[in-house]
Amino acid sequence: MFLFFCWHPVYGKVFFVNKKNFFGFVRSFMTSGFVFYIVLALLFLFCVDRVRLAAHAGPSTLSRLRPNYQALADIAKGKRPADRKTYGDMAVYLEKVNVVMGDRADARLLLGYCYFNLDDHKRSQENFAHALRLSDGYFWAYHGAGVLAMRRGDKLSASGYFRSALAISADQSLQNMLTSRIFLPFIVEAGYTPQDFFISLAQGRVEALGLLCTLLTETGDFQALADTARQGVEVALTDRDRAAFFYYMGFALRNIGQIPAAFKFQQEALKLSPEHPGALQESALVLKAAGQSEAASFLLERAGTNSGKASGFLFDAAAVLVRAF
Repeated sequence: MFLFFCWHPVYGKVFFVNKKNFFGFVRSFMTSGFVFYIVLALLFLFCVDRVRLAAHAGPSTLSRLRPNYQALADIAKGKRPADRKTYGDMAVYLEKVNVVMGDRADARLLLGYCYFNLDDHKRSQENFAHALRLSDGYFWAYHGAGVLAMRRGDKLSASGYFRSALAISADQSLQNMLTSRIFLPFIVEAGYTPQDFFISLAQGRVEALGLLCTLLTETGDFQALADTARQGVEVALTDRDRAAFFYYMGFALRNIGQIPAAFKFQQEALKLSPEHPGALQESALVLKAAGQSEAASFLLERAGTNSGKASGFLFDAAAVLVRAF
């Protein structure tokens, strides 16, 4: 009766070991097969270690591939012209981040920004949407997705994205940016401060409100337009933007039937931006309805002179840049 069997590496056959040949097998194995099994075991361990090393080598590999955050920050601040290499290097790095560190919302957000600037709007939209599936706390992901949806004519989706963006508080947005490992190098290497992020967020919120007003103007939801424009007046950072929101308020109120209030807001818009073509036209309509045809004609003439620059006085998705910080 055999005790066990084992394949002998030297003789190339299976040995059935029993009590009689046990010591002979051991002696033979130790002198001939032992080295083979030791080598095989070491080779196995080496392969396992290679797998483990590959898994743990990611961060060090990423550090060697880290792009120039300073260059990207300078482009965002307008200190240097945009170049595809900077965006391309960042995109390659972030794609590897998602492989090594797991899918990250902050990496997907910045990828959406990079692909937009590489003129790959499809991948930009995909990454913004992916970021939102991973986390609903990033204002810029909603902002970017909204701008891209509006550019392709999807008004319903764009409106939803902007409303969701505006539902995120500035404090929450700022906290998400400051606690992100992906955005940390902007602070450590590029000198970004919480104030920089906050100012950028404030500008983004004004843009989201303005673009939402444009959408509501086109869809004819005038009560929502009046409410949104009122929020815009409160948070606008420049006279030009505040004039645009006054115009939207006046336009909404005229269509609701509140003519005196509508005229008042158009006059507020013209105080801040005297050549605003929309405000001039709206004021002319009110004056014409009141029987002041001569004054109305004068305003319409001024509005016609500036009609070619009309887009510069309102919020237009084609003129709003997709950003991530």
